Amino acid sequence: MAMLVGLTVWTACNLTVQDGQGDNTNTNVNSNDNSGANGNDNTSANDNGVDNGNDTGVDPDLALFTDADSGFSTTVVRDVDDETVQFSLSARSIVYQDGTEYQAGTWTINGNFLAGGSFQVRFGSVGGEKRAYFTETGPGTVCDFRVTSDRFEIFATSQVPPQE
Repeated sequence: MAMLVGLTVWTACNLTVQDGQGDNTNTNVNSNDNSGANGNDNTSANDNGVDNGNDTGVDPDLALFTDADSGFSTTVVRDVDDETVQFSLSARSIVYQDGTEYQAGTWTINGNFLAGGSFQVRFGSVGGEKRAYFTETGPGTVCDFRVTSDRFEIFATSQVPPQE
């Protein structure tokens, strides 16, 4: 059972989420991507979050992000330290890698844009492996997640998605 918590928005990449709001849901999110030997979620492209409509085993409640240049698709989005999140469409929440849902009420998905356009999923690669990154829309820099027992924070960095 995932725990929902409240969200306080500061600025683009300075967000804090605190415990105390919401209720428990039964989303059963698996934050590990086990669809391929290389750890990638190589499912077919779709409309990024409305309904993934495929039979590949991807949870239809998770937003699916697609790189228009390569066709690579994934539900898993990384920060600068390779911590991962996914996005629940029904709860409009960000789901941290441990399964905890942080409810903003504004985690909307529009293509590869998040939270009304403040953030964007951009693509990069490490050792030739395609990956999706949580970035600030304007500068395109990868954000940094910081999680404690009662907070989820998002901070700006100066790093862009790697292209190795």
